[in-house]
Amino acid sequence: MARCATIGKAARCGNAARPDCDVRYVRASSALNPATVRTKLPRVVPEDHELLAALDEALCVAELTPEGTIMAANENYARLFGYSTSQLIGRSRSALLPFSERRSPEQAALWRSLARGQRLETEFRAMRRTGGDVWIRGSYHPVMDANGTLTRVIELARNITDKVAALYDLQERLRAVQRSSAILVVTPDGDIVSATPKFLEILGRTESELSDTLYAELLPEQRRFEHAELWERLLDGNTEDGEFVHLAPDGTELWVRATYCPTRDSTGRVVAIEVHAQDATTEKRATTALDQLGKALERSTYIAEFSPQGTIQRANRRFLSILGYGQGEIVGRHHEIFVAEEESESAKYRQFWDNLRQGVFQAGEFERFDKRGKPVWIRGSYNPVFNLAGEVEKIVKVAFDVTAQKQAEEDLKRRTVELEHARNSAEEAARAKSSFLARMSHEIRTPLNGVIGLANLVLQGQLEPPQREQMETLVDCGEGLLDVINELLDFSKLEAGKMEYEHAPFRLIDSVRQIVAVFQARAESKGLVLAFEVADGVPDVVMGDAARVRQIVTNLVGNALKFCEEGGVTVRLRRGYQVGWTEIDVHDTGVGISTAAQETLFEAFQQGDRPGRGGTGLGLTISKEFAEGMGGSLACDSKVGSGSTFTVKLPLPATEEPAPARPSGWRKLDPTTAERYPLSVLIVDDNAVNRLVAERLFRRMGYSPVVAQNGQEALAQFESRPFDLSLVDLNMPVMGGMDFVAEARRRELSGWMVACTADVLEETRRACLEAGYHAVLAKPIELSRVAEVLVDAFQHSGAAGEAA
Repeated sequence: MARCATIGKAARCGNAARPDCDVRYVRASSALNPATVRTKLPRVVPEDHELLAALDEALCVAELTPEGTIMAANENYARLFGYSTSQLIGRSRSALLPFSERRSPEQAALWRSLARGQRLETEFRAMRRTGGDVWIRGSYHPVMDANGTLTRVIELARNITDKVAALYDLQERLRAVQRSSAILVVTPDGDIVSATPKFLEILGRTESELSDTLYAELLPEQRRFEHAELWERLLDGNTEDGEFVHLAPDGTELWVRATYCPTRDSTGRVVAIEVHAQDATTEKRATTALDQLGKALERSTYIAEFSPQGTIQRANRRFLSILGYGQGEIVGRHHEIFVAEEESESAKYRQFWDNLRQGVFQAGEFERFDKRGKPVWIRGSYNPVFNLAGEVEKIVKVAFDVTAQKQAEEDLKRRTVELEHARNSAEEAARAKSSFLARMSHEIRTPLNGVIGLANLVLQGQLEPPQREQMETLVDCGEGLLDVINELLDFSKLEAGKMEYEHAPFRLIDSVRQIVAVFQARAESKGLVLAFEVADGVPDVVMGDAARVRQIVTNLVGNALKFCEEGGVTVRLRRGYQVGWTEIDVHDTGVGISTAAQETLFEAFQQGDRPGRGGTGLGLTISKEFAEGMGGSLACDSKVGSGSTFTVKLPLPATEEPAPARPSGWRKLDPTTAERYPLSVLIVDDNAVNRLVAERLFRRMGYSPVVAQNGQEALAQFESRPFDLSLVDLNMPVMGGMDFVAEARRRELSGWMVACTADVLEETRRACLEAGYHAVLAKPIELSRVAEVLVDAFQHSGAAGEAA
């Protein structure tokens, strides 16, 4: 280290990762041989030791062998790379470089130049022992012997990491500016040399598309001559700017705001043209659209200017044309010439102009009058315009003619009133029709209850075959009349949009099987086969409206048997193509239905091409409405001579919820019923026939019912004893069924209370349940429904537990 004693400390160097840079050879000079050194350097005298110490603190110096091995280094040099001096001695200098650069061509060139005695300066990236990069500017001084052979190399190093970092940041900023700037470089002959990505983005082109392309080819053909004149001025050295049209690849015109800057060489000759551009297409289109809008507004809008006092200063053509004036007829006159006399003299009108003079914006719809006195309705605004002093300088009126719209609104109001009146009339007629049908249903059902009820009671006894046949015919006729009434009521509810659908669990397969069983006797009487098939995968318990599904199937099976004379009818259940759907096919081997008849098959009161078979012609209409009301469909596939197939598709998803147990219906009265379901029964009805039917019905089942003629008598019966089951008619004198249940609930009377009514409308059923009844029975009363009521009353009474 004696030869490095004069080398001082280096400045602190940082660790910074920087991109690789090529080694730059800044300067080369003749070699320093020993003789030259001896003659050039003065002797060091003791007085110079302080100077040498200062140099030692300021410099980073190392001495290298011709092979690049570090022979000596001062502390500054060692700290520069994160080593101690002892760790560096004997280490190859190339070990301080990144591995990829240790045998690089640049390093080889460096040592070849040093071997020839050339003094060099270079910048390179090195690695610190503790990690990280450090950028070094190195100055290399070869020392030659008398024969011109390299004996050692003196390296002076300086940490330039911060400088490189600053340069890198500057380069990044420059690149960012270049990326964000739209610049095109063109030769004086018009050849495109280069284009920044931003310029390419503006034109919608790629770099390859611009290669071998003349700048003039980017311009519309009709503008190239104009641009040739611009190019001549550029070649004279003039800078030009403006807005110019360029072409996108598809021929779309793009507006570019550009500055053309000629670039000269040292002789002053223009060697390139730089085009600095900005995309102006959006702005240009917006400006054009605004101009067009202004012109359109001028053509379609009424515009007039007034002084703050209301004097007319000018008006556009549209304003003049709608009011029938000429410009000279209105300028200088007051706004009140367009206003009715009573309005112009009103305080409201004076306040209107006072507000405008105070700078208050006014808008609305106004009735004005043209030159002939014809009313004109306008929708517009009065806009105060202020001068620099903040005073209202003028009033600008912008308006639209809404006379036709106003007339249309008046017509619409009148038409709305007429439609409202017609709707009210239609609703009143519908209510009257529904009320009439409900009354007729009630009036017909009441005697039917007695007819069918008594006939069924007679059928329970011992009859001769002719007598039994006559009674069964009587029951069939009564039930047929009941079907007609039900269809009319259903159709009325569908027309009124009052049909409601349930969504509850029920046993689909059992329900359809029961319907088929009911029709078996009719099929056998006609010599027909009635079959029931269930395909794999059909769920037993589904969610849906059980009553509507049964009604649809009943209608279809009944029609099939009615119109089939030989062969048979097959009812088939199968899974639908959609998850959760079920399809029900009813196929018959009848004569079929013609194509023409199928077109009106589902219309109300139609019986296809086979009239005279009875019925209202509403069954299929109601069935289709029910199917569609539940979200499904009903369709017919038929050919004359090949029978017919009616297919119902319904969303009936399977469910794990238990279906309510339903008694299958009783074909005959069972005298032991009262033993199985011991109940005290009260029958309340003002109609003697209905009381007789109900009383005989329950006595046949082994009960001893108590009867009452109205609600008041029923309450008196409750005073002496409780009843497990009360069957109460709604329409009774003295006290009706609704008043009775209200009083019963007030008195907290126990027992299962059932309303019995010939009014089968849904509103009535809901009102009964809300009033406090547990269930509702429709007259004529079906035995199967009586069975349900008995089971429910028995479970409610608590006797079920005692019987067990």
